Amino acid sequence: MHYIRCLRPPKISKVGKIRQFELLFVISTDLGDSLLIPDEPLEINVRAALPTASKTITVPLTKNGQLFWKPGHRVLKQGFSSMMVSAAIDCGRAVEICISVADEHSARSAKDVLDPEKKTGLVMPLFLTLDGNMHGQEVSVRKLDLGDGSHTPSLQIVEDIGEPKSLARHVWDGGIVAVCGLAETAQRTVTRSSRGECLRAITDVLASSKPLNILELGCGVGLLGLGFAAASAQIRSSTEHERTVLMTDLQDAEEQVRANIERASTEPGINLDFESLDWEQGRHGHFGSAVKARYWDLIMFSDCTYNVDVLPALVGTLSALHEMNAAHSGKGPTRLFMATKPRHSSEDEVFALLANNGWAKREEQVVRLPVMGADDQRVELYSFEKL
Repeated sequence: MHYIRCLRPPKISKVGKIRQFELLFVISTDLGDSLLIPDEPLEINVRAALPTASKTITVPLTKNGQLFWKPGHRVLKQGFSSMMVSAAIDCGRAVEICISVADEHSARSAKDVLDPEKKTGLVMPLFLTLDGNMHGQEVSVRKLDLGDGSHTPSLQIVEDIGEPKSLARHVWDGGIVAVCGLAETAQRTVTRSSRGECLRAITDVLASSKPLNILELGCGVGLLGLGFAAASAQIRSSTEHERTVLMTDLQDAEEQVRANIERASTEPGINLDFESLDWEQGRHGHFGSAVKARYWDLIMFSDCTYNVDVLPALVGTLSALHEMNAAHSGKGPTRLFMATKPRHSSEDEVFALLANNGWAKREEQVVRLPVMGADDQRVELYSFEKL
């Protein structure tokens, strides 16, 4: 999948009485290591959402046939001028800008991402905010609808604009596909992912009739944890059954995760939190108070196998968590869910490490991920248990 990314915050200037703004952006893969090379020019749409006293008005800022991402493009720079946008900013109202492609190529929802008819690959839109301070905000937002109705949940994930401060501070393909697949499975929607054994097994865990604790390792921006929380709220049989989702990562991920927790529309009985966790400490059983406080019904991670140097620490942390679980409950397996988009063969080392540490693979499935202008990729989903 490809993503629209701004290289800098929107640049706002004033010419006469009208405020203008300039966008500088690219369309690249999840890691930003490869630019989109479409077979044909891809039209770009830019629109503004203007808040009023009674409703939000959508104003197109590009005309049909005005702006395209073409083969060979490395960056797009475009200026915009709108009296309505300028007036809203002058009145102190924040204006949301959306950069997207045509609907048939746009990844706006779980249904889009998993639609078998969309075989040419998708591009995820980007949302930015303008205010009256003569500059745009330093962060952008990804929005993903997890259903196709007016009352279904959606995710809003904050990312850095420009070069991210760390790889943890943006969304990755594996997490996107896992969350979309779980959402479709939870809604009993028949797609290529919802038919898979792995997601059905994880859905059964989330449908538990008792309080449920979920721990995420290497959470990045919190996409997987927030997505599982939203799906769990749909699946559970009663709001009396609390769900706790604790997202963990290195300290530099905390600001972004907490910002995304604040944006989350949580249902009653859904508890979200973050705690820093270094796997080099975790492999020796050194955990924070929040991790140590509970028995974890499900441990999970996505897009964490790309750096093979940290795999021993990751698997060691998983096994230390299992030992802690055993001390809490005295019996029963520890369940693990893993989502990954393989990037190189050395990542397979994680399976040998898991097996050598007593983790047994229970279910697996593969979700095809079409890529515009390139060969299809895949996201692999696995569930493991350790007794």
